[in-house]
Amino acid sequence: MVLEQEEVLWFQKSRKTWIALGDRNTTYFHTSTIIRRRKNRIEALKDHEGRWVVSSHELEKLDLDYYKRLYSMQDVELVVECLPPDGFALLTGEEL
Repeated sequence: MVLEQEEVLWFQKSRKTWIALGDRNTTYFHTSTIIRRRKNRIEALKDHEGRWVVSSHELEKLDLDYYKRLYSMQDVELVVECLPPDGFALLTGEEL
C-alpha cells in the first residue's frame, strides 16, 4: 500500500512539473521528448522463427509482411467454418 501511495505521489509530482514546464520551449521539454522517443522506439523484433531482427530494413519488411498477412484471407479457412450454401434454416414464429 505504501509503495502504491509513493508511486501516485511521484506521478502527481511529475504531472505538476510537466504542467509548469512541459509546454514551453525549455530544456525540460526537449529532454523529456528525447527520453520518450527512445523509450518508444522499437529496436528489435522476433520473426516467426524466433530469431531477433535488428536491421531497420528487415524490421520494415517484417512489419509489412505481418500486416499484409493479418489483413489477408490467407488463414481464414482454418479458423472460420464455411457457411451453409443453401442458407440458414428459417425459424418458426414460436422459435423467434
